[in-house]
Amino acid sequence: MSEKKHRSHKHKHKKRHDDNDEEADSASLPRANIYDDDSPTTGDKDDSSHPAFDPDDQHVHPPSFFTNERGNLKVVATIAAHPCLVFNLIIALCLIMSFLLNVMVFRTAEGGNPFTVPGNEFDLNDVRSIQYDSFRLAAEEVNAAKKFGSDQEQTAPKQSENAAIAMWVFEGTTDSGVFGSRESIQGMKDAYDIFANDPEYQDYCLLDYRTPLEGNETERKCQNPTTPLTMYYPSEWDGDKAAAVIEQLKDPEKVELFNSLALCSIQGLFCDSLSEASARDALWALALHANVTAITKTWDMQGELVQDFRQVTTLASYLMQVDLYKGFVDFGFDKGFNPSNPVSK
Repeated sequence: MSEKKHRSHKHKHKKRHDDNDEEADSASLPRANIYDDDSPTTGDKDDSSHPAFDPDDQHVHPPSFFTNERGNLKVVATIAAHPCLVFNLIIALCLIMSFLLNVMVFRTAEGGNPFTVPGNEFDLNDVRSIQYDSFRLAAEEVNAAKKFGSDQEQTAPKQSENAAIAMWVFEGTTDSGVFGSRESIQGMKDAYDIFANDPEYQDYCLLDYRTPLEGNETERKCQNPTTPLTMYYPSEWDGDKAAAVIEQLKDPEKVELFNSLALCSIQGLFCDSLSEASARDALWALALHANVTAITKTWDMQGELVQDFRQVTTLASYLMQVDLYKGFVDFGFDKGFNPSNPVSK
C-alpha cells in the first residue's frame, strides 16, 4: 500500500516537473513579431484584424492636390514614371522659348541688339545732352593740348590756370529777388570789389590771355569773374539795341527759327540739314547775332550800373531761350528764371 502511494506521488512529481519544463521552454522561445509576414503564427485568427494592420493607418500623408494615394509627390511620381518623356518636354520648351525670343525681341531690336548701347542711352536732341557733349569734347581737347604742351616741355603762362575757385551765393530777402533793386545789385558788386580793388589782386588773379594786347600794352589784365553782374556794369550800354533784341526774341517762332539757324549761319556747322532755309532767314539770324554780340562784348564790369537795370534782367530772361546765348546768363539766375518769371531769389 505504501509502495503504491510512493509510486503515485513520484508520478505526480514527474508530471509537475514536465509541466515546469514546458513552461520554461515556452518562455525561452522568442516572441513572434506580428509585423513580420514570415514570422510563425498560431491558430486561424486573421492578424489583419489587429489595429496595427488597419489599412487607413498605413499612410502618413493622405491623398491631396500635391500627393497621390500612396503619399508620394505627384510631380516626383510622374518624373519617376516617365523620365524620358519629361526630359524631351523640357528640351522642347527651351527650343520654343528660344525661337519666340528671337522672333519677338532680337528681330525687332535695332541692329539685333535688344540692349541699349551705352553711348545712346540719352536723348541726342535734348539740350542737356548737347551741352554735356560739348563740355566733354572741349575737356578732351583741352587735355590733349595740355598733354601736347607737356610733351614739348613748354611752361604754362603766368597765372593762366586756376589754383582755387571762390563760390559766391547771394540770397534775396524780398519778393523782387537779388536783381530787383539798385541797392541789392550794388551790394553784390561791393562784395566783389573787396577783391578787385585789392592792390595785390593783379598778382594772384587769373590773367586774360584770350584777348589780344592793344597798342603799347604789355601787362595782361585779370579775367572778369563769372557773374551776371558783368551785364549790369558794362563799360557801355545801348538801350535801343537791347530793346530791339528783346522785341525780336518775344516771338517764340523767331526764337525757334534762330535756334535752328544759329549753328549753320553763325558757326558754319551742320549746314547740310538746313538746305530748305532761305537766304533771308539766314541774313536775319546774322543781324540778330551781330546786335547781341555788340551788347555782350561790353560786359566787363568796368562801368557804372545801367540806369534801366530791369531792361538788363529782361534781356537776360530772353537770352535764356536761345541755345547759343544761354551759356552767358544761365549760371547766375534761378532755375525757374524766364521771361514770364524774371525773378531770381
